[in-house]
Amino acid sequence: MGVSPVLKGDEATIGAREERETREDSPTRPSSLRHFTYVAELPGPNTCLLPANNAVLEKKRFRRVCALAMLVNRSPYAEALSAQAVLMVNELLPHILPRARVDRRQDIVRLQTSLCHLGILDEPVIFVPKGKQAVHPPTLWQNDPTVDPTWLAWVCAFYEQTPHQIEKTLRETCCYLIITGRWLKETHPEIAHPSQWSEALAAEYVTYTCQALRGDYMSPSHHRYAQFQETPQKLSPAGMNHRLQAMRVFFSTLQRRGYTVDGSYAPKLALTWLPNEAFKTPDDIRAASQPNPRDIAEDTWFKLIWAACTLSKEHLVEALIFNYPLAFYRAASLLWVTAARRMDEIRRLSVGCVRREWVPEMRDEQGQQVEPAEELCYLRVPTNKLRVMRDFRSLLLKISVESSRKPS
Repeated sequence: MGVSPVLKGDEATIGAREERETREDSPTRPSSLRHFTYVAELPGPNTCLLPANNAVLEKKRFRRVCALAMLVNRSPYAEALSAQAVLMVNELLPHILPRARVDRRQDIVRLQTSLCHLGILDEPVIFVPKGKQAVHPPTLWQNDPTVDPTWLAWVCAFYEQTPHQIEKTLRETCCYLIITGRWLKETHPEIAHPSQWSEALAAEYVTYTCQALRGDYMSPSHHRYAQFQETPQKLSPAGMNHRLQAMRVFFSTLQRRGYTVDGSYAPKLALTWLPNEAFKTPDDIRAASQPNPRDIAEDTWFKLIWAACTLSKEHLVEALIFNYPLAFYRAASLLWVTAARRMDEIRRLSVGCVRREWVPEMRDEQGQQVEPAEELCYLRVPTNKLRVMRDFRSLLLKISVESSRKPS
C-alpha cells in the first residue's frame, strides 16, 4: 500500500524524535490519546498494556507507537483506530524507527490488546510475536557470583560440547546444574570439581532435593523469584525428579566422554560409584509424580460442554485474552470436550483436519477399523514424535438455542 508524502514526513518526524527525550504530556493534547496511553497505569484488573515494572523509556516508546498509529489513521482519537491501521503500522514500524525489530512490535501487541480490551477491535489482527532472541546461556552464567567458577566452567562446557541433545532439554538440565552449584557453594564450598563428588555427597543432595522448596537457590532475576519468596511451596514430585535426572545425565555423560574446560582437555571422569544409582529418585517420589487422572462429575462435565458451546467475545474480554481470534478458542474448546484429545494433539491439528466422509483405511487407537456413522465426523491428528497418526471420531454437536437449557 502506498504512503502519501505527508505521511512520510510524519514518519520522519517520529523517527527523528526517537533518540531525544520527549516532553511531558501537555494538557492540550487530545483526551483520547492521554486516556489511551495511561490505561496501563490505572490500578485494578484492567492493567493490560505495560508490565508492572514499566520504565519511563517503555512508556515513551509506547506513546510513540500510539502516535504513529493515529498519524497513519489520520485521526487523533483512539476510537477511530481500525484493524487496517494496526496492520499498516505493523508493516511500517521496522522501516521508519531505529532498532524497531522487537521492542516496537511488542508495543504494537500492547496497542492491539488495549484496542480489544476497550472494545474498539473485535479480535486481534496480528499474533503475539516471539520474544527477543534468547541470549546464549553461558553468557548469562559466566558472571554468576553464587556459583563456584570451576563448577560453572564444567556446566558451560557440558552445554556447549554435549552432542545429540535437544537444545531446550540441554538448557533446562544446565539450569538445574546451576542450582546444584549454588547449593554446593553454600553447603560444601571446598567441593567444586565433578571428580570431588562422592556417593555420600550424592545421597546428601538427594535428601536435600526431596525436602527443597520452590525458589531455593533461584536467581533473584527470575520473574517468579518474589512470588516463591513470599509464598514458599514444597518442590513438586516432578520437580524433584527433574533435578535428580539432571544430575544423573550430567555425571553419566562425563563418564562416557571428555570435555575441554577452560582451554584444557579433561578426560573421561573415573568414578567409583554409579550416578544412576546414587541420584536415583526415591520410589515414593516417582509414584507421586505419575499421572493421577480423576473422574469428572457428570454435572461438571455438562457445564464444561455448555461453556464451550456458548463461548463468546465477552468471556474473552472478561479474562483479558486477546492473543487469537474468537473462532480459534471456540474450535479448540469444542474439540476438547468432544474429541477427548490431549493438549499436544489439539495443538498439532492443521486446517482441513476434519473430514465427514468415511474410507475403509480409517483405524482407531487400537488399530480397529472405524465404522461409519452419520452423527460422527473424523479428525486427522498429525504424526507425533512416535510417528503415529490416527483417525479419531468426534461427535458432531447439534446445538439448538431454543431447545437448550443452561445446566444448573
